[in-house]
Amino acid sequence: MRCCGIQHQQCSNISTAAAKSMLGFSEDKRPTIRELRNAYFVAAKRCHPDVVKQQHPDDEEAFDFRDITIAYEHLLHGDHIEYNPEEADNI
Repeated sequence: MRCCGIQHQQCSNISTAAAKSMLGFSEDKRPTIRELRNAYFVAAKRCHPDVVKQQHPDDEEAFDFRDITIAYEHLLHGDHIEYNPEEADNI
């Protein structure tokens, strides 16, 4: 499986640009926590193993569900999001 053009074994060292791309953000976008969370849920639903097997059984280029999670974690725990204290309290 590949994720956004990156071989799977390299996803643990994912770049910020690749992580943003996988979740649908432009490279210069600094998402809020809420935007990041919503983008993750959309991507995770689209890339869930059950969905991929049913809708795209022969697509070897599909994002791997784990890669979406790695991208989310990279952006969430790095200094890559716009912090909004009011938003953080409601999530």
